[in-house]
This record gives sequence, C-alpha cells and structure tokens, in this order.
Amino acid sequence: MPKDSILANFHKVLGDAAEASGRVMFVTDKMTDRIRAIGFTNIHEKTFKSPTGGWAKHPIYREAGRLQKESMLEGFEGWGMFLMTRFGQPEPWSEKDVKEYVEKAKKELDQNWHIYQYIKRVWCQKPLDAETKGEQAPGIENVEKS
Repeated sequence: MPKDSILANFHKVLGDAAEASGRVMFVTDKMTDRIRAIGFTNIHEKTFKSPTGGWAKHPIYREAGRLQKESMLEGFEGWGMFLMTRFGQPEPWSEKDVKEYVEKAKKELDQNWHIYQYIKRVWCQKPLDAETKGEQAPGIENVEKS
C-alpha cells in the first residue's frame, strides 16, 4: 500500500481527531498497563498479524480478512463523520469532505493490495483476594447479574 494513500493515513487522521476530543481511539496500546493498574493479575497479551480482504491463501485467514474488510467498509463513515466533523485537524471537516475522503478510502480498500493489520488481545485474571472476599476488583463497577 502506498504511504501516501488514504488508507495509510486514515488511522492517523482518526487518532488525531480522537485525541483532540480528549479521548483515545486506539486503546490497545495502553490496555495492559491499565488492566494492571486496577489490580488484575496473570496478565497476558498477544499481537496477531491479520489480513484485510479475502486474499489470504489459508481459508481461516481468508475468511477473517473478508470480515475485517467488511467491518472497515461499514465503519469508515461512522468513525469519520463523528470524529472528523467535530474534532478534525487542523479544524473540523465538512460532511461533504468526510464523505469524499471515506469514498476514496473504500475504493482503495477494494484494490488488490495485500494489507495486514496488527490486532492486540489482552486477557487476565481477577485478583484472587478480591474473589475470595466477595469484593469487586479495584476500578470495576458492580454489574447486576441477570
């Protein structure tokens, strides 16, 4: 994928807009530290290289890639419209500009580029002392069980 493509820059454009809103778009970068800070234990993380699109040879990766591409196609406009029209940099974008940008991104995604995304997964264990005392782990709100 060319470095000057819309797809290559979409991530940064959304991230900058999210940061301007006071929120973090890509939470996985700090997820492990945040989970550790609220008291969870036995923390593991793994980063997967995942294809985007149905070009992979292995059937499982091909299907995962198709699903990833579909998710991106469906999400581009929603992510872009919310963030870029309110918090776009250096100033908020017009709806028309966002729609044009998104359409270009979708067209690029339909090209036969072999694109990968890195997907991070983190899993952990609730602290045993909180579990044995019947208390909630620090930072976790009580949720009614149905």
